[in-house]
Amino acid sequence: MSSEMGDVLKLVELTQTEIDNLSDQSGLYMNSTTNKLNVDGAEISGGGGTAEALGIIVLNSTDDTQVFTRASPYTIEWDVEDEKDAAFTHSNITNNTKIEVNDTSSYSFGGVIRIFNGNDQRAQPTIKVIVDGTLKDWSLSSGYIRNSGSASDYWSFNFQFQPVKLTAGQEIELQVSHEDSNPTTFDSTFIGSESYFWGVKLQGAQGEKGDAGSGSNIVVKKNGLTIGTVTETINFLSTLSITDSGSNTTEVTIADMLKSVYDPTGVNADAFDYANQIGIIQVPDSQITNYTESGSASVDIDNYPLGTSNVHFIDPGAHDRDFSGMVAPSAGVNRIVTIINSGTNKKLKFKDNDSASTAANRMLLADQSDFDLPRGGSAQFIYHHPSSRWITYTYY
Repeated sequence: MSSEMGDVLKLVELTQTEIDNLSDQSGLYMNSTTNKLNVDGAEISGGGGTAEALGIIVLNSTDDTQVFTRASPYTIEWDVEDEKDAAFTHSNITNNTKIEVNDTSSYSFGGVIRIFNGNDQRAQPTIKVIVDGTLKDWSLSSGYIRNSGSASDYWSFNFQFQPVKLTAGQEIELQVSHEDSNPTTFDSTFIGSESYFWGVKLQGAQGEKGDAGSGSNIVVKKNGLTIGTVTETINFLSTLSITDSGSNTTEVTIADMLKSVYDPTGVNADAFDYANQIGIIQVPDSQITNYTESGSASVDIDNYPLGTSNVHFIDPGAHDRDFSGMVAPSAGVNRIVTIINSGTNKKLKFKDNDSASTAANRMLLADQSDFDLPRGGSAQFIYHHPSSRWITYTYY
């Protein structure tokens, strides 16, 4: 008996249970009612799925002043991201001429370029692409600026390069120049506000919206942990530096609130500024005032000027001194001030609601009672805007 005939006989000998078991793998089963072979589509893999959206990037420029010649072409800087999906990396600040692709895939690049030339007859701009620093000769048709009146001084060019396969990490740039037939003296101006450069990843998963795109979210993180999102402009009222760290992430370092300076021991409760200090603090010399009153016995301390310091070492000098008030902070600033008697043996005598100081600069002391601060003693006051007075915070 041939092996083929034996296989046929074996199939005939299969029980219904055995046939049903086969359906778990192939999707084929015998309908016991009709005695016909049926297909179970649920058992067939690879026939469906959801198409993945193509990742895109769309860039624009705010610069309308860049002049280029054939001898000095211009590699375009893009400082506006209309769209940016996760397939691409770009910074509006650092190396902003470059688009970096994040995946090994096929890509397509194109755009529209606007050029002005009001001086040269028949200037013929040209566009070329740069891949990893190498100028590519991807030919494009061109045209010229006739320059026969202001209406003809502009040149707009819609372009599309051929699809290209790129490896993750490769970088694309766009350069404008003039055709070799133009003299090297021809100079044209790139109009960035009317120009765009875009890229499309021809295969891949949908990415995230660009941080300048319509309806976008800017993810705000602290030490790598997300603390929220915003959709509007973030304005930092401080000295800072900005670093493009890749993977669609920009790091902002606030120079005058560095962790190494303000929290060297890792005490996370250090949340303060020197004008409105709270929590555990470390105060540099620049934020401490040392003052000595050297006047006669009749000279008291009224309307004491605090300046920008919140820690004041005050030496009463050769006499005990009445202390009737300090200059009040501006509205909305709930300032805390520390006064330390740094003299040798004389007292600072704090006066309750004393008229020797301007009303807003006076102090409301505990139990409406004056108190003396001896040598080495300290007192803290917080300004209470509802009563327009300094209130005793604590004293020793």
